[in-house]
Amino acid sequence: MIYSVRTGVLCGNSFVQDVGWNPNWYCAADGGNNAIGTTGQNKRMEAASLLICRTAENC
Repeated sequence: MIYSVRTGVLCGNSFVQDVGWNPNWYCAADGGNNAIGTTGQNKRMEAASLLICRTAENC
């Protein structure tokens, strides 16, 4: 779960078993949240990449 507090925008991406890197980045603005990885697929998240930006346009 990505949760952003007074950082601007926090974006995340994940590397999932047998899938690889997700082609999409998921972002959360101040006080928002978003999830990375998979749900209900019984696959492990093997790596995560995070970006902290002032605005969504900068990410």
